Amino acid sequence: MSKKGIGVFSSVALFLGLFMGIAFLASYLAVFINNGQKNFYVQYGSAELSGTENLILPLNANSIFYCKYVVPNAQGYNVKIVPSEHLVGLDFKLNGEWNMFRNDTDLTAGFDLVKCDGYFILTLDHVGVTGGGLYGILGFVYGYDAISDVPDLNLREKAYFTIAVTSHNNDTAVNINFSYGYLNGDAL
Repeated sequence: MSKKGIGVFSSVALFLGLFMGIAFLASYLAVFINNGQKNFYVQYGSAELSGTENLILPLNANSIFYCKYVVPNAQGYNVKIVPSEHLVGLDFKLNGEWNMFRNDTDLTAGFDLVKCDGYFILTLDHVGVTGGGLYGILGFVYGYDAISDVPDLNLREKAYFTIAVTSHNNDTAVNINFSYGYLNGDAL
């Protein structure tokens, strides 16, 4: 083969190698970006939460959750509080008719949850404990006059609620089941 033929062959081989390398990098990045579990997580303290987690949250204290992305320029999230598996299926009356807790029943209005840019704060104060337990939470959601026959549950016994956090495009969900816990060694 002549010098010119070798030069053309080398140029084509270099171009193909470069093209294949860029294609490999692009496909790797596409898989990484589309794998939401690796790109969106919630940080609570030093713990990075993804998937489904269980926590005991303190009473009368701010619990701060940071919503983070691995990919640059991604931002935004959605958050709400829903019944956990321990509450789903239990009944209560709403406006005189029996209702059942479902996993999509939005209970957020029954809690002190503040959504901020990049994080949210959940404060478990008197609501749900000294404020009438589950009845107190439902009272904030539906109005006290509208509810009756609410199950009498010890909200410290099990994780009856789930903080459902999703990425801005709802591709990734982090579910944080929580119960009421201790603060400074005092029983709540």
